[in-house]
Amino acid sequence: MSSVSPWCHPPSRRTARRARGFTIIELLVAMGIMTMLGTMLVIMLRAGIGAWRAGEARREIYEEADVILTMLREDLRTIATRDEAVPGRNIVAVKMISDYDRYGRQRLILVRSVKGESENPLTGYAGAETGADRAYDQVDDIDEASEGRLRALGGLQEVAWYMDPAGGDTLRRAVRSPIGEAGASLFDARVLDDLDAPGVEVSARVMWVEWLFWTQYTTTWRLDGPYLAEADRPYPPERDMRSNRRYAPFDYWDSTRGLLAPSGKPDPELFNLFRGPGSAADPSDDVWPSKIRCTVTVRENHERARSSYLTLDTSDDEDEIVLGNGDRLPDGPGFIRLGDPDLTAAADAAGTDMNERGAGETFEWIYYEKVENDILFIPTGGRGARATVPVRHAAGTPVEVGHTFDVIIDVPGYREDWND
Repeated sequence: MSSVSPWCHPPSRRTARRARGFTIIELLVAMGIMTMLGTMLVIMLRAGIGAWRAGEARREIYEEADVILTMLREDLRTIATRDEAVPGRNIVAVKMISDYDRYGRQRLILVRSVKGESENPLTGYAGAETGADRAYDQVDDIDEASEGRLRALGGLQEVAWYMDPAGGDTLRRAVRSPIGEAGASLFDARVLDDLDAPGVEVSARVMWVEWLFWTQYTTTWRLDGPYLAEADRPYPPERDMRSNRRYAPFDYWDSTRGLLAPSGKPDPELFNLFRGPGSAADPSDDVWPSKIRCTVTVRENHERARSSYLTLDTSDDEDEIVLGNGDRLPDGPGFIRLGDPDLTAAADAAGTDMNERGAGETFEWIYYEKVENDILFIPTGGRGARATVPVRHAAGTPVEVGHTFDVIIDVPGYREDWND
């Protein structure tokens, strides 16, 4: 007689069914749940990656702008404002000029003091050898110093900030010492207009750079523009100041008051820097702004850019432009740039005369009021802003905004015209 353990029971129908596996419906439900969870995870990761990329782009922009503005701040805080006329030359050596190149882009040339000249391992031995014949200009300076050919700096240095003469978005900085050398001074416009101009690249992503100068009559940093409402427009500096008016700064400067002549007859009621060619050799009437505002617009890398594009061909007088991804632009008001900034290539291709301020046939700055439903609204006078001209643009033309930074720097030793 066989014995059966009381703990052993035949398998039930439920146990047998489980042993056979899952049904198709159960598998489909499980797959659906996993798919939903995976989709949610991808969305969350994509949002996180997008935020990380945006943060990285912003970090790069801020770092680049910080480098530019730090260097500008250092140059302007050590600016030299006192000097005598150069013996044998009909000109003052210590000066500051801010004018425009042949493409309508602003540049700044000044003289600054050299900090720690004797302690610097490069400049400390400059001028120590007789027969030194080379200037400190960031070109082969180390070799020239080791050979004893570097001339003494004299405590002063010419500095030029300018956009690359070949066009594009490259901001350059050139230095030269000793100052005031005939034919090689950075104040000679021909030196900076040369495609092989001296200087080193500071940034290759500068869309716009501007310097504004606070005169003895200035009361606001806002410049007049045809796109501004009448109530928002400042007045040019008037000698007879009125309390109900705001007076604009200058967007150019000539501390000598004898080099940058106005195109027309000056208005005697307005403050004017120019006094005559003879003033270029007279340091007694030189003037310097009390403050300088530096503005720089830096673009992001193209793959991360806060940009858009045109969806339709646009004429040179349209005031409503249809964009693709218009929500990527700031709501406004603000500035955008359309087209290719390679000015030299544009001039060569179109045969354009680039010797006048405002020339440029392939790109344009536009001042806009707002963006709504992918439509850019432009006020009267908003086309052709920032020394450009209104031009036609084809569908697909890139629209760039960039990030704008500015800093206001006090000028030590500034000088007003007390006789004005």
